[in-house]
Amino acid sequence: MTRPVLVTDEAVEDVNGAARWYAARSLCVADAFIDEVYSCYQRIGQFPNGAVRVHGLVRQLPLSRFPFVILYRPMKDHIAVLRVFHTSQDPKKKVKRKNV
Repeated sequence: MTRPVLVTDEAVEDVNGAARWYAARSLCVADAFIDEVYSCYQRIGQFPNGAVRVHGLVRQLPLSRFPFVILYRPMKDHIAVLRVFHTSQDPKKKVKRKNV
């Protein structure tokens, strides 16, 4: 059974910022980025425990074609996507934000 995936405002900001950056260089690449993010959201909803734990109950799923990871937390009745984090950033930032 697929659980609903709820995306935090912070994760939406992460995706929007990255999509704007890619769109300034190539609309096709920006579309591919968005498609991959949404594909990962579907995978997370279907297999919430399928990614490695990185901090407590928070799990991390890497995107396959972009240098990003999706940080999420399986909840009883839904999945909370906390961040869509660029891997070149300081990894300590992943778990020091307000949603983690």
